[in-house]
Amino acid sequence: TSFAGDFAFDNNGQTETSGFYARVNWELQGGSEFTSITDYKSYDKRLFIDVDSAPVNQLANYAGVNAETYTQELRINGETDNTRWVTGVYVLYIDNESDNGLKGPVNSIAATGIGLPVDIGTNAKLDTTSYNIYGQFDYDFAEDFTFTLGARGIREEKDFELGIGFFQSFGNDTFNKGPFL
Repeated sequence: TSFAGDFAFDNNGQTETSGFYARVNWELQGGSEFTSITDYKSYDKRLFIDVDSAPVNQLANYAGVNAETYTQELRINGETDNTRWVTGVYVLYIDNESDNGLKGPVNSIAATGIGLPVDIGTNAKLDTTSYNIYGQFDYDFAEDFTFTLGARGIREEKDFELGIGFFQSFGNDTFNKGPFL
């Protein structure tokens, strides 16, 4: 019986998440309320999977993600006997980097033409920033009828980078670090 252990190393898959959430409400004069909602999340993933299950390692899938998100909402709302209203701002920021592909060890199908161990990979980076302003006014002008007026303005900016290709591999437990081949 043969066993291929090139991709059977400690920590061949791990995920770490952390975050913070806070919501604060303040009663204002005149019956209005101010609300602040803050949220932060961090996500890191690293995974290697032997996809061919052959006695000699040919290919392994790898995936890595490093993502952070931050949101902030500030809003004021209030009401009277026959009206309700809300207005606020919302900001979202996402920073996401990912590295996915196949690893081809020495003497594998993927490395045969090049002679070196290779990573056939996709590196992507996406930064997103979204700004929002909104408001809504409801007026109950009869017992079963409400007039609603609302608006939202959004501006979103995205910055995307993508690299696809063959990279020199520096080990079965690493992600793309070398230049394109």
